[in-house]
Amino acid sequence: MNRARGNSLLETIMAIFLLTAACLLVVSLFHTALQRSRWSQQQSTARMIAGRTMAEVRHWSSLGNFLVPSDLSQWNNKTYPDPNQPEFVISIQARLAQITTPCSWLEVPYPAVERRTLDQSAARVQVSVRWSGGRGGTTQVSLVSLVPESPRTISSVSVTGSTGPLSAGAPTTFTAQALDSSNRPIKDVLFVWWVEAQTGNGQITASHKSDTATFVNQGRRNDGSTFTSVGTCRVAAMATYENKEVIGYSGDISLLP
Repeated sequence: MNRARGNSLLETIMAIFLLTAACLLVVSLFHTALQRSRWSQQQSTARMIAGRTMAEVRHWSSLGNFLVPSDLSQWNNKTYPDPNQPEFVISIQARLAQITTPCSWLEVPYPAVERRTLDQSAARVQVSVRWSGGRGGTTQVSLVSLVPESPRTISSVSVTGSTGPLSAGAPTTFTAQALDSSNRPIKDVLFVWWVEAQTGNGQITASHKSDTATFVNQGRRNDGSTFTSVGTCRVAAMATYENKEVIGYSGDISLLP
């Protein structure tokens, strides 16, 4: 007759050790899962706060508050706790940004000062939201976007420069600037130039950026020959902004033989 073999003390200790280790492993996995879930929730909350803050900056611009670069100082280097959840800290960087398009490559052959660029019409805004207690200490998420300048309507074009009197072949330079209804300059606008003959005439050549143009007291006939005239004329510059065309004129240019 076989007797039932009892557990030795060593076997009992081993069984308790394995059971304890298994329990600790389950508790550790459960704790890690809770931490992971909380971190994911914090990350989602931070993204929501960043998106909401970016929407606030866009709304601020849409109300007519972003007209010149200095207006961005209201947001640039701003850091503050979220009003609803103070454990999340918001940091904002806002600076002018150059907008790049496929056409930008066509400007590369020109000298840097002559290139047509869009660097006054939008801001690069970065919203960062950080919080403590995440994995590895402090955690942060960031959202970056371009915010356009405030919408406005072009009202006039100012054309300034010396109107002479100009002797034969003498040049003079004119500068054009687009203005809104409050006489504030509108940047990144291209101009088309021409001469309006009166009792005299001449030639005008625009710079590549088109904001300046050089007028010369010299006309050109259809056969290519040149001539000078006596009398007056004026130059015109047309700007197109938000599908609206506005023309500005210089004063009467006095032409001498």
